[in-house]
Amino acid sequence: MSSPTSQPAAGGGPSGRRPVVPRLLLVAVVAVVVLAAVVIVTPGPSPDPGPDHDERPERDPDLAEEPDPAPAPEPPPEPEPEPPPELDELGPFPAAELDSSRFDVTLSVNPAELSEAELDEALDLAQEVDVTQIEAPATWWYLNRGREPRDYDWSDLDALMDAAQQRGLRVVLGLTGTPGWVHGHEHDGTTPPDETIWLPPVADDEQLAHWGDFVEDVVERYADRTVFFELWNEPNSESFWLPEPDPGEFASLLRAGYLRAKNVDPDVVIASGGLSRNDIGYLETLYDVMRAMYPDAADNGHFFDIFGVHPYSQDNPPWSVSEDRVRDTTFGLVDENFLGFTRMHEVLEREGEGGKPVYLGEYGFSTTETWMDPVDDQTRAAHLQEAYAIASDYPYIIGLAWYDFLTYNGNAPWAIVDAEGGRSATFEALRQVETS
Repeated sequence: MSSPTSQPAAGGGPSGRRPVVPRLLLVAVVAVVVLAAVVIVTPGPSPDPGPDHDERPERDPDLAEEPDPAPAPEPPPEPEPEPPPELDELGPFPAAELDSSRFDVTLSVNPAELSEAELDEALDLAQEVDVTQIEAPATWWYLNRGREPRDYDWSDLDALMDAAQQRGLRVVLGLTGTPGWVHGHEHDGTTPPDETIWLPPVADDEQLAHWGDFVEDVVERYADRTVFFELWNEPNSESFWLPEPDPGEFASLLRAGYLRAKNVDPDVVIASGGLSRNDIGYLETLYDVMRAMYPDAADNGHFFDIFGVHPYSQDNPPWSVSEDRVRDTTFGLVDENFLGFTRMHEVLEREGEGGKPVYLGEYGFSTTETWMDPVDDQTRAAHLQEAYAIASDYPYIIGLAWYDFLTYNGNAPWAIVDAEGGRSATFEALRQVETS
């Protein structure tokens, strides 16, 4: 039997035995090297990730790598507001077609002062006495209060339009009242300072553009529900044009409003803001400055379709005429007879515009001491009937708005319905109004 360590000779050669120890040592070294490699390559157990660790699922090697999600698209930039149109590039616009044969008995209503129920009650009262038209303020600062430019709260005017339409009443809107921001004033947006609301937006082209924006926005919303739009109120009065009346400034306001309105709707009808009393001199001066300032004035009808005036006669009856009530003032003659509106119409005729209608936007009497001497309610009732009978007899007069209807905002001496809904003799006299 051979030794367990002996092996036959490898290959040929003489027979003999190699030493056993070196071969065993070599085998041992190889085994150690292999074992070390296995220890290094084989990973050890992963540490416990803990209960809060989310295990990542194994990825299927046959699936393609998922691409990273695409970034969300950026929102489009806000569009830049379009600049206002250049006034010199607008017009000329044809004269508005008006039905001058119609005469409207008109009362004023301010929906901002009334609840929905009170508004309904007021219009029911007006309809009860055969009123055919309602005049309401579209007051810029109030519609825009606490908001950005060209942002408005239309709710009060919308309610008026709906309620009037339901009753078949026509509506006239008077645009007035500058927001504080137009002049750089800051206030709470609820009660504007006096120096803001009646400070007209005419200091520069930017202010006129803001005014034009407002006129455009009102016309766009209400053109199909409004008989006409009246631009401003008593621009010849220091109470409503600060710091003092200026026909040139009013001409610029009237032009900007008229052209912007007609650019929205060429058929819209624009009335000039009613003058305080029959201010002949102011109207003559207004025509003069329009000719001097604006070559397009005549082609655009001097920027109004209807002429507005408030022919107050103090405490004198509407049929009474006295030359003692004609006085000379800053711009010329003022006729404080009710019938002085005929002299205002004569100015229109001299300017070749005698065919334009005239709107008597305010007339009335106070029953207590105000800027006019008082009359009692029975006398006022008689004057109301007389005024409507006289005015409707002139074919160019298209309406008379009695001042005032309801009681609010300090107007009690003029109102014909008191704060509790009581009806005065003057209100009842509306039932017997006779118009031609």
